[in-house]
Amino acid sequence: MSSKIKAEELQSVKQAVYNLNQAKMILGDASHKAYKAQLNVVSMEKILEQEQKNLEETYGPITLDLETGEYEKSED
Repeated sequence: MSSKIKAEELQSVKQAVYNLNQAKMILGDASHKAYKAQLNVVSMEKILEQEQKNLEETYGPITLDLETGEYEKSED
């Protein structure tokens, strides 16, 4: 013969499991968004590196003022 816990106890445990599963789902979603953001950062870094290479091919090594577009030759 099996025994049962009280209905309030069962409801309390069910609620705790539900809350834990919700928290895990939120964490998983946040982790996924963070992963996508990391991929985006890597992509943007590659684009910036290519832009820098293009400028260096045209102007040589320079220091660029991003506000004005003015540059000075860099000495390596």
